[in-house]
Parts: sequence; C-alpha cells; structure tokens
Amino acid sequence: MLCITIVFLPDNGLTRDHQAMECPACHIETQPGQKFCGACGHKLERDCSECGASNPPDFNFCTRCGHNLATSGSIALVRS
Repeated sequence: MLCITIVFLPDNGLTRDHQAMECPACHIETQPGQKFCGACGHKLERDCSECGASNPPDFNFCTRCGHNLATSGSIALVRS
C-alpha cells in the first residue's frame, strides 16, 4: 500500500520575487522587479565588474561567473 502525505506551506510573502526592498539612496520601498528606484532613479541591481551580468541587489556573488560582488564596490539594498 502506498501512502502519500501532502504538506501545504503557508505563503509568508518572503519569496525572492515578492520581497519588498528599500532603496539605499532615498529609503523608499520599491516593488519586486524594479531596476531603478521610481522616486530617485538609483539603480537597484548589482552589475558584475567581471562579466557585466546584472544580479539581485542582495547577492554577494555573480550568478553568471561567480565573481565576488562585494569587492566591486556596489551597495546592496536593505530588506524592509
């Protein structure tokens, strides 16, 4: 006899695509998927200095080449 257990996890709103972020320049809350702050125009992505790929602002390493983004002088966004 086969027994299957299904577990439903509550949606706590903390998935990467739905996390509210705060602009590091003006501290206004930004919407998921924004590349620039709508209030001040500050760039909300981190470009890799090694390969040029855009990365989420809270990543420390490039998703394309693995380069350490913390050494490129970029500022990560703060979660609100």
